[in-house]
Amino acid sequence: MAAVLVLGAVAGCGGGDDGAADPTPPRREDTVPAPVPLAEGAWRPEPGVAWHIQYSGELIVPPDVAVVDLDMEDTDAAVIDRLHARDVRVVCYISAGSWEPYRSDADEFPDDLLGEAYVGFEDERWLDVRSPALRPLLTARIEAAAEKGCDAVDPDNVNGFENETGFPLTRADQVAFDRWLFDEVHRAGLAVGLKNGLSLVDELIDHVDFQVNEECIEQGGCAPLAAFVEAGKPVWSIEYAGDPDAVCTEAAELGFATVIKDLALGPGGHACPVGQ
Repeated sequence: MAAVLVLGAVAGCGGGDDGAADPTPPRREDTVPAPVPLAEGAWRPEPGVAWHIQYSGELIVPPDVAVVDLDMEDTDAAVIDRLHARDVRVVCYISAGSWEPYRSDADEFPDDLLGEAYVGFEDERWLDVRSPALRPLLTARIEAAAEKGCDAVDPDNVNGFENETGFPLTRADQVAFDRWLFDEVHRAGLAVGLKNGLSLVDELIDHVDFQVNEECIEQGGCAPLAAFVEAGKPVWSIEYAGDPDAVCTEAAELGFATVIKDLALGPGGHACPVGQ
């Protein structure tokens, strides 16, 4: 949540040497708690490698892929072990900002956490990220990811404040929640990424290790992600439309590792040459 700057009281007037100087007010960035760092020995994602994302169908990981993004709950630990044996790192998807009725823990979410339907996925509901009741539920998911052997977490729907959630979420509410979430993943010894949330890059880039983006090339909104490239943090992007040659040319110019997929994120698709 946005920090409040506390300004020092104004000292008494006078031009003599007996008046103490006013203390310098803290800068805004000094009032924000430092991010929890990625643990020593944890996997630190690097740019310049091919990646694959798949949430449906029989898992088929191309032979040149070094990173794969899979649904955490639907992926068995044995699958992760087999991928590790191939030197493939596993990023595990969870939804952090929406309730999905088909998840094994869905009944544990109190009704007052559930807001409006998620447009386009009408069985899902936005979550009230201000509520302390949400945090232990997400911590349990993060711990499950660590126990399965995931190397990183890809938490989705971390920009609810820009949507009709049914809650009066502010930007400050969202930033406070997202920072807590990313720090919690680091506490579990896993890397963590910012999923979409382009308007929040400045506030959150120091708390995350990579970016997973959907359709910024198609929508012409990739500019904020230059900060990740400049910071040496990978941008893994997904496009669902467009001419592959044109998409891959732009992805290379931007420095992204980009795949063109179907909306179901099934097997197959087109992987662009790695741009970072």
